[in-house]
Amino acid sequence: MNDKVRKKINLKRISKNVLISIGLLVLIFGGYNLKIRMDEKKYNNNLENHGWKLEETMDIATDNNNSRKLYELKEDGITYNTYVMMIKSPQLKFKDYSPSIIATKGKYQLSHLDKKSFAISVELGAHKTTVNVDNNLNLTKNNPNWGNKDENKIKEYISKNKDTYLKLLKGVQEKKAEL
Repeated sequence: MNDKVRKKINLKRISKNVLISIGLLVLIFGGYNLKIRMDEKKYNNNLENHGWKLEETMDIATDNNNSRKLYELKEDGITYNTYVMMIKSPQLKFKDYSPSIIATKGKYQLSHLDKKSFAISVELGAHKTTVNVDNNLNLTKNNPNWGNKDENKIKEYISKNKDTYLKLLKGVQEKKAEL
């Protein structure tokens, strides 16, 4: 008799712990998805309040069939582009999402990668390549396929167009701060 009662008590304790654990996981998952949706609304509101125009909404092929809202802002001859992910279904990605900004002025383009890293498009003769630079337009990563000649051409190109790229970089940093 005691063994049966003890087994029932243990079974109830185990099932109670399992249910509490499942409940906590559901609560965490729901809270995280609520945070993602609130961030999406915050980005959309900030963009609209700072004069960004919604260009289009496009579906992208992902596991969750999400969409992007593409925004554009034109100021002082510079075109800024960004997108905000629209969350359609619950996510289980724990990567913090922050929209990147691309600034374009004529043939010059600068993309915001993270706080201290940017990418610029550089023309090397007949083809274009993308290089990573820091806040001072110094190369941060060297491609192992580049020779000294290519690297020198890239540095020369950047130094020749430094004023334009610094203006783009400053604009991207200002726009990123607005978001």
